[in-house]
Amino acid sequence: MVTPDADYSHRLVLALDDWGTADKGFLSYWRYPTLSEAVIREHLIEPLAKRKAVMAANVITGYVDRDTKRILVPWAQKFTDRYGVLQDYGSTRRGLLAAVAAGVLEIESHGWTHMQPDLDSPPGPWWNADLDGEASTIGWYEEFSDRRRGGEAPALTQLFHLARSLDYLREDFGERALSFRAGGGAWSRSYVNHTGRIAAKAGFGLFEAGTEFNFYLDREMVLDMAGAIAGAGHAHEQALNAQNWPPHTDGPIMVTAHDRDIALQPDFLHRLFDQLPPSYETLGMNQYVAVLHTGIESLAGGEWRLAFHFDEPYCDYFEKHSSSWQLWLACRLRQKLKTAPFVEVSVDSAPPVRVPTSEALRQPLRMEIPSGARNHVWTLSPAR
Repeated sequence: MVTPDADYSHRLVLALDDWGTADKGFLSYWRYPTLSEAVIREHLIEPLAKRKAVMAANVITGYVDRDTKRILVPWAQKFTDRYGVLQDYGSTRRGLLAAVAAGVLEIESHGWTHMQPDLDSPPGPWWNADLDGEASTIGWYEEFSDRRRGGEAPALTQLFHLARSLDYLREDFGERALSFRAGGGAWSRSYVNHTGRIAAKAGFGLFEAGTEFNFYLDREMVLDMAGAIAGAGHAHEQALNAQNWPPHTDGPIMVTAHDRDIALQPDFLHRLFDQLPPSYETLGMNQYVAVLHTGIESLAGGEWRLAFHFDEPYCDYFEKHSSSWQLWLACRLRQKLKTAPFVEVSVDSAPPVRVPTSEALRQPLRMEIPSGARNHVWTLSPAR
């Protein structure tokens, strides 16, 4: 048996939602300044780098503009909002790019607009509705369901929005998002409109539907991961209370907050890490997706060989990073190996390394697979 070399019971995937959303400039109960490059460098990059941590930014790439009734590029927006607050989205983008370059941030998808695709039909149109009334109703701010009208988001519309998200994230950040988190935790659940199925078709490897539901995705499967990974929300006005998190021995816990939390409490990440139990470490979203999508098979032959298949794009993380695994040997194989004082371990065409059999038989045996190729072969055999 082969398992990832990670103590998932003490791993968290940390993410901040809502980068690029339009509502922060006009929604009375959710207003705050978009984060500037200077704030991101001081209050995101610095605390993450200090702790050798990594987190995900769940980014929106479509700015819903009430004046023009169009979807615009967020990063071209710079204005003073209705509350007298400067909103400089271009500065936000520069900060996010700096965080990616520093190796502490991964760009993931939060959808295209974070808003209901149909902004025109009754009880709309939303575009010119009263921001102190109808236009502030929460259902308008959910992209992948239509709870405002008591329905679902059509499959083709969802696919279009997800494709837009992927394309513009590549264009704006040079990054290929592998995970998708639905805004507001709202998603469509029927088979025809199932948001996870549509996200898999779009090419995502993981779908987060709020904190309660998480789905593994690939080209053929949508798998509910309930019981394997857990989710928890956090905000600046709350204590972290990690002791109340559900157990998660088979996968990390997904902890989600918002860019708003740093805007309203600049030392938010410092506080979060100060409250985090010392045994916990962050796990990058792209690394986790890569681990989930790694194919491992036992090859035929006289030597005992394991093939590792890194499927693209899901395993792109392993292009530049090695991976560690744990091998649990079957009793029959352990008995065979005991007849030789040494075993030889090799990966691909690298020269074999001779290891004392007594050391190799300690369970589990750690395997290190190098970065680079899409396929690797790990070999174990008695030394001759």
